[in-house]
Amino acid sequence: MTMLPRTLEPELMDSPEEALDYDSMDHAAVNDRFVSDFLTVWNGANPVLDVGTGTGQIPIALCCAAPAAIVVGVDAAEAMLAVGSRECRSRRP
Repeated sequence: MTMLPRTLEPELMDSPEEALDYDSMDHAAVNDRFVSDFLTVWNGANPVLDVGTGTGQIPIALCCAAPAAIVVGVDAAEAMLAVGSRECRSRRP
């Protein structure tokens, strides 16, 4: 099996504008592929740690695909985490 390699961005996007711009980009195809690849090797153990989570798009996609998943996302950019946190809260039942 060939997994999709993940290349992290070298810059820190820590302004609210940069975080919103990043979050508005369409990452769905790449994120869905990453989650699909991850689910083929993940043993279901929780929690999952996403280092450099950005706005949390991958953890959100993972939780949608595997509702029992518990994901902790960390990032150096507080603005990115703020956007991801709002998105997570908006998806709670």
